[in-house]
Amino acid sequence: MKYFFIFTSLLFSVSIFADTVKPISAVDLLDSLKNNKMKFEHLYKNQEIQVYGEISSINDIRKENYRIHILATTAEPNERALNSDVICLVPEGSSSASKIFDLNKGQKITVKGIFNSYGMFGLIQLKNCSIENV
Repeated sequence: MKYFFIFTSLLFSVSIFADTVKPISAVDLLDSLKNNKMKFEHLYKNQEIQVYGEISSINDIRKENYRIHILATTAEPNERALNSDVICLVPEGSSSASKIFDLNKGQKITVKGIFNSYGMFGLIQLKNCSIENV
């Protein structure tokens, strides 16, 4: 009986932590991509990622998604490259879509989404994003 209790406790604790996504800053995420693209894809492709940072812009709907750009650099505005954002696609009609209208540039945010791809210029894109914390 003692071993059954230990086994079920261990099994329960593993299942709780299996769904936990460790947050990463947008800056660290982009640095990871720049340092080793193959490793980045291996770690994150089709994985859910929780990203936090500062909102650099919010765009209107594109292909049924709102776009939140999260600043992924510490460079001054006049020194930023084109690929200095993590783009989070929030589906129109999702529970997070209504929160878009309360967001502002410069605000701190945490989002969760699935890494889908990075563009030719290294823009990291997360799909099916939800707004976790503002």
